[in-house]
Amino acid sequence: FNDVKLNGEIPEYCLAGEGELVKGSARSVDGFNIFDALSRAVNGIGECGGHEMAAGVKLPREKLDQFRSAFNAIVLEELGSLERQPSVEVDLEVEPSELTLENVESLSRLEPYGTGNLAPMFGTRELHITAVDSIGEGKHTRLTLEKDGQVFTALIFRTPPQTLGFCVGERVDAVFSAEINDYRNYKSVRLVIKELCPCADAIDAETRAQADLEGLCKGCFVDRPIPQRGEFAAVWKCLNAISRKDRAEVSAAEIWGMTGRCTDPYGMLFILRVFSEEGLIHTDVAVGDFRRRLEIDLDGDGKKIDLENSRLVRAAKEGRK
Repeated sequence: FNDVKLNGEIPEYCLAGEGELVKGSARSVDGFNIFDALSRAVNGIGECGGHEMAAGVKLPREKLDQFRSAFNAIVLEELGSLERQPSVEVDLEVEPSELTLENVESLSRLEPYGTGNLAPMFGTRELHITAVDSIGEGKHTRLTLEKDGQVFTALIFRTPPQTLGFCVGERVDAVFSAEINDYRNYKSVRLVIKELCPCADAIDAETRAQADLEGLCKGCFVDRPIPQRGEFAAVWKCLNAISRKDRAEVSAAEIWGMTGRCTDPYGMLFILRVFSEEGLIHTDVAVGDFRRRLEIDLDGDGKKIDLENSRLVRAAKEGRK
C-alpha cells in the first residue's frame, strides 16, 4: 500500500502487489536519505522517486527478495542495526462503496481474532479529511473522512490531534480495520486507523515544493508565484496563536491547515523561511521539510520587517525579471 507512519526508530516501507508488480512508499528518519537508499536498492530492477525523507518505489514481484536484502543491507551499513523489519500488510484495497453495513457485519464470521487470526486490514486511497477532533481526554483522535459521497468516522488511538500531522482539507491514504458502531440503536461503519499518510499526488506536490525552495535558496530560478502580504499575515497570526509567546512544536503542514490553506505548500515553506531569515522566528532545524515538526520560538518583539527587502523575496523577484 502507499505509505506508513514512522515510530521514529528506523526507516520503514510498505509495498503491495498489483499483478506482477509491487509498489508503495517509504518514510525515513533523521540522518538517513531514503531516496538514495531506495535508488541503490532498486538499481537495475525497478524505479523510485522522492526526496531524502519520503519516496516511492515500484519493482517486479519476483525481485522483491532481492530488493529487501539490498535495502536492509544499506540500512545496516548506514545506521548500524536493524532490530526489526516493520511492515503493514493490507488484506484488501477497497473503495468506500464496499464498506457497507452488510459487508462489515459479515466480517464477524472470521472471529474470534487473535494470534494466528488477525483482524483483516483494508486500504483506501485519497480520503478527504473533513474534521479532526480530540477524544479520550486528548489522548486519541477522531477523524471524519469522505470520498465519493461516502462519509466515515475513523479513530486513531494513542495519537492526539496535535501530533497527528494531518489537518482538515488534506487527502490521505489509510490502512484500517472496520467495525460496526452501534450507538443508541443506530448502526454505522467505523474505521480504526492503523496507518495514515499523504496521498501520492500530495507527496509529489510537497516534494516539488521542497525542491523548489531549496533551489531558490541556492540561486536557481523557480517559476512560482511569490506569496502575497495577506498570506504572510495569516501565517504570522497563526504562529502567534499557537505559540502564545512560548516555544511551539508544529510542522509547516499543520500551520497550512490552521490557516485554512491560505497558500500552497511551497508558499508555506517560503513564508516560514523568510520569517526565519529575518529573525522573526527561530527553529531547531532549517525550514525545508513540509511535514517535519519544528520547534519554533517567536522572537519578533513587535518589530516590523520590509518583506520586499527580504533576501528570499528579492531572489524570487530577480529570477522573474
